[in-house]
Amino acid sequence: DTLARFSVKTEDLSIDECEDYYVVTSTGIASHAMCPKNGDNAIFKLISFLYAFNDEVNLGAISNLRERVCSLDIAKKLCIDCGDDESGDLTVNLGMIRFDGKNLTLTFDSRLPLCAKPNRVKDALILALDGAKTVSSSFSENLYVPKHSPQIQALLSSYEEVVGEKGYCIQTGGGTYARSLPCAV
Repeated sequence: DTLARFSVKTEDLSIDECEDYYVVTSTGIASHAMCPKNGDNAIFKLISFLYAFNDEVNLGAISNLRERVCSLDIAKKLCIDCGDDESGDLTVNLGMIRFDGKNLTLTFDSRLPLCAKPNRVKDALILALDGAKTVSSSFSENLYVPKHSPQIQALLSSYEEVVGEKGYCIQTGGGTYARSLPCAV
């Protein structure tokens, strides 16, 4: 009953009892930061499970996480959602969590559209995580090549010639490896 109230299915969790502690394992489906909605975030389930015991146990900083960052629409919750036609919508994914008995570490992965301001995203996360002592962030420069550039026009032309269909541009929000190559598309 308690788990159902917090949208956690018992089959998504396992609990192992050790000598003087418990190990709680949560399962989900991984997704890329460019489209976190394609996954099933195990961290959200784990935090919801822990939150169910908030009245019995002092969860400290974890108690605020469920309401503030456990959402597929983190950007909307933090009022930093934005997007543009060229590069899509801002996405924020809570991808890793680690607690070593003393420090809680959260790792977010984001895809910022051209219109987004990295400092605004960082400041919103810091504000949401008011229990955080240190938040470090780095944002890679956006990789964007305009659709009217010579490289894109050459690719579209070749596509149309070989496939026989009209080519068009899409954006993916990825680019991790492509950033290593100058003018990669």
